Amino acid sequence: MALSEFNKLPDEAQLNAVWEQSNFVVTRRQGPYLLNLYAIDAFYVEIRCHPGQNQITGGRAFGSINALDPYLALITLPKFLSCGLDSTS
Repeated sequence: MALSEFNKLPDEAQLNAVWEQSNFVVTRRQGPYLLNLYAIDAFYVEIRCHPGQNQITGGRAFGSINALDPYLALITLPKFLSCGLDSTS
């Protein structure tokens, strides 16, 4: 799915696309809100939730990597072994 296609969907269909077609990336806090970042194909969706009220309060979809800046320090990659070989063998 392309970003332009996603943006044309009604809100409920956008949420369904996130739940069914995305990969969760990370959550960050902004004031009282939690911002959940999801990746779908070549774009990202940020969903803002208010945990105290247990509701989604907004969201946005974007393709710009500059918009990922607030998330970069929160993303960790797994440790990989050199060439996939276990050093104990």
